[in-house]
Formats: sequence, structure tokens, C-alpha cells
Amino acid sequence: MRTQSKHHLLLLGLTFILALGLYLCLTTATVQAANPTSVIVAGQNVIDDDDITYWETDAAGSITPGTIDNWNVKYDPATSPATLTLNGANIKGVATTSGGAGIYANGDLTIDFSGSNMVTGVGKLEGNSYGICVDNNGALTLKGSGSLTVKSVASEGSSYGIYATYTAAIHILGGTINVTADTASLRSMGISVANGDITISDDAKVTATGNNGDFSCGLQALNGGIFITDGEVTAVGNASITPATESSYGLEARSVSIRGGNITAVGGPAADDSYGVRAWPESINITGGAVTATGGDAGNTSYGIHGHAGIWISDATVEATGGKGNNSYGIYAATAIDLYSGKITAQTQAATASETKNAYSRQPTFMPNDNPPSYRWRLAATDGYTASTDKAYTRNESTDKYVEINFGVNPYAITKGANGQWTKGSGKTLPFTANGEYTDKFESVAVDGKLINQDTDYTATTGSTIVTLQPTHLETLAIGEHTLQVNYTDGYAETTFTVLAQPVTPEPGDDPKGNGPKTGDDSNMGLWIALLIAAGTVGTGTALLSRKRKTS
Repeated sequence: MRTQSKHHLLLLGLTFILALGLYLCLTTATVQAANPTSVIVAGQNVIDDDDITYWETDAAGSITPGTIDNWNVKYDPATSPATLTLNGANIKGVATTSGGAGIYANGDLTIDFSGSNMVTGVGKLEGNSYGICVDNNGALTLKGSGSLTVKSVASEGSSYGIYATYTAAIHILGGTINVTADTASLRSMGISVANGDITISDDAKVTATGNNGDFSCGLQALNGGIFITDGEVTAVGNASITPATESSYGLEARSVSIRGGNITAVGGPAADDSYGVRAWPESINITGGAVTATGGDAGNTSYGIHGHAGIWISDATVEATGGKGNNSYGIYAATAIDLYSGKITAQTQAATASETKNAYSRQPTFMPNDNPPSYRWRLAATDGYTASTDKAYTRNESTDKYVEINFGVNPYAITKGANGQWTKGSGKTLPFTANGEYTDKFESVAVDGKLINQDTDYTATTGSTIVTLQPTHLETLAIGEHTLQVNYTDGYAETTFTVLAQPVTPEPGDDPKGNGPKTGDDSNMGLWIALLIAAGTVGTGTALLSRKRKTS
């Protein structure tokens, strides 16, 4: 009996542990992905159990109950996530509720907007100001056919236009969104996520602007990624003419991926650092679209584009400009910069003797045999990265302040000698003329992708650029087609040429047609042919005469 009681108690204990584990799992899941229990709009919780609620707003930004036929704000908890629909709404936060946010939610929320809508947060003494705030790991989705303007006011703490806390994310799926954070003693952020991602797609038009503060940023995912696939995005770190006390970034994230659209990122003035686009500690990948990134004037560093772990650009138009500062770069990476296609322009402010100001942070290597040809910047092999030894394109970092690389339109061509031929053993040279300027822009010549030596393998002279391949080098090439490339500081001219085999010289007495020497046996060939024809004729006549006699 006592044994049965022990078994019974053990079973109850196991049941309790399993139930507690299941409860904790369900509770955790609910916290990370759940409809909110509070949705505060202009100081009013719009949730009424599971019912759809309707609200009206007025010119002052206040909210009052509405009807199904007359409303500016509708809350629907039945959707997943819950949906707050704005239709011509004007919303202003209340300082005593939810940090003064115009809209606050403590869970996942979708805001769908039509018409023209305004949301304004208010500030508290020594507190923060939020236009829209999503808390408790909630994800915020913004979409619509209309426009949404969001503002946070000046604050003694921080000012956020739109803010998502913890591991939340912000997804912008269409519509026109204009977000502005006012000045703040601490942080002034247009759109910011603490530990999640920001995604922008569906042709959304987004403007996110920070203002003066210790730190300011237009669009920030501090410990996550920013992913833009299309649309128009403008991110301004500091719209004020007063420098931020510390740093100002237009667009900042752990990693940045841009796959289309038109993106403008401006750092703004700062006492310390100013970046147009910054990825730390990961990388920036730009595939398609147009990106204009500008660092503002700064007391320390100003970069147009800064990708700590690397920058990869293809099929895009990119303009990157560093502002005034002790260190100023158009494009900067601590590791690798790979440019594959498109048009890339990097520039910086004029240098002084005591300052480092370069268009790029690395010397570029032009890779003509890449498909398509590319420009690559690499650290030395000792730093853990592959170093190229075939440097057909190099620049002097200390003097270059402006570099434009245009992959789509190559300004150079071979104007004379294209598709030429050269015969082995001829001892002749093979000249080509390219239309690039020789004096200031000519750099090198490559045959089949390999640089050849000037003066020994070829000569190069002005007019525009005349390159003459020497027979000593041509003799080393295999019979067949080869590629010639004349490299300039900002492009190249290319053509092909063919090496032909040396003709065979006939020996004395040889038949030029290759029939071998004469032996004398064919010296009376015509006579023998005539005799054969005659003999055949006589034979034929004799046969016909004999047949006629027999018939008679």
C-alpha cells in the first residue's frame, strides 16, 4: 500500500512538471508572437475584448468613439496580427499614457492606412518622445495606399519617430511614410529597431529623418539588418545645421542589403563621426538600384559608405561622398571592396597635409578576365584575405580624391588595327591605335589577360595611343586568336588578333603544289595519251568492220 502511494506521488510530480513546461512554452510563444493586450491611440485603449472598434479623431488629435459608417480609426483583433486601420486620422499622444506615444502597442500590430494620416507623439520631462512605439517583442507592419506622417517632439531624453523595442521588427510594405524625430538631449532617431530587422518593399516611399542630439540617425537597426528591395528611401541622420554632440548616420545597421529602388542616405553634421550608410560589424551588399550616400562634416571621420566586413556592389549606380573630417572616404571597408558592374562614383573633400582623405580605403585591382570585368580592393594576404598579383589597374591612394568607374559604358576603343593578323617568322611588328589619352591616362597593355612588358614586348607612343607589339613577343604566342587590352586609369580598349603559322618554303625542284620532284616518267605524257586514243579508235573501227562482213 505504501509502495502504491509513492508511485502515485511520483506520477503526480511528473504530471505537474510536464504541465509547467507546457505552460512555460505556451507563455513564451505568446510573448514572442501575440496580438497586443493594449493598443493605445491618442491616450485611449482601443481594444474591447474581441470586438471591432471604431473611433473618430479631431483637429486637436483627440479620439472619440465612432460608428461603422463614420470613423477614422478602426481596430480589428480578429486578424493575425491585429490590424489598426487609419483613414484620414489625426492622432496626438497624451503625456501621461504610454510614454506620450501617438500610437502604442505591446504586441504584434499591423497599421493599414488610406488617405492622409498624421501621428504625433508628445514628450515628458526627462522622458522620451515616441510617434509610434511597439513594445514587448512585438513586430510592426506598415502598409497602405495612402500616406502616413509620424512625428516625435523635442525631448529631454530621446526622441523616436517610430521605435520597436527588444527583438521586434519593422516591415514597411508599400504606401508613403514620412517620419521625423525632433531634437533630443540623448538620441534623435527617425525609424529605429533595438534588436530586430527593418524591411522595406512593395514600392514603398519612406523618408526617415533624425535631428540634433548626442546621436542621431534616420533609419537604424542597431543589432539587426536593413533589407530594401525596391521603392524610394531617404534617410537623414541630422537635419539640423547644429552638429550632433557625438555621431550622425543616415542609415545604420549590423548589415545592409539593397536589391533595387532609389536610396538616399545623408549623415549630417557631427562633432565625432558622420556616415551616409554604415554597416557594423558586418557588410553591405548592393545589387541593383541607385544609392546616393553622403557623410556630413565631422570632427573625426566622415564616410559616404562604410561596410566594416566588406562591400559588394553590382548592377547598381552608386555615388558615395565623404565630408570634411580628419578622416574622409567616399567608400570605406576594413576588409574587402568588390565592384562588379554598374556605375560607381566615390569622392571626398580636398585633403590637407595632416588629414587622410581618399576616394577609396583600398587600392583597387582591375580584373579584366572576370565575367563581367570587375574592380577589386583587397588587403594583403597576411591580413587573411587573398591578394592579387596581377594588378592591371592601380591608383595612388594619397592623391586620388575622385574616382568614377563606369561599367555600362566603356569610353575607349581600338580605332586602327582591330582584328589584325600576324604571321610567324615574318619579323614584322603588329600596331594598334586606341582612342585614349596616352600622356595622362595610359597605364599598361595585356595580352590574353596577362600584363606584358613595355619596351621589350611592346612600345607605346602618343597619338592617341599607339601600341606596337614586337615580333619577339609575338613569336611566343600560340597559333590562333588572342586578346589585346590597352588599359587606362578609367577604362580599357580591347580587340582580338590572330597569329598565323609560318608558310612552308619549297625545296629546289619541288612542285609548288606539293607533288614532289619530277622523275622524267611523265615528260612525254601527251604523246602517250595521243597513242592510246589512236589505238582505241583503230580497235573500234576494226571491230565494226568485222561485224559488217559477218552480216553480209
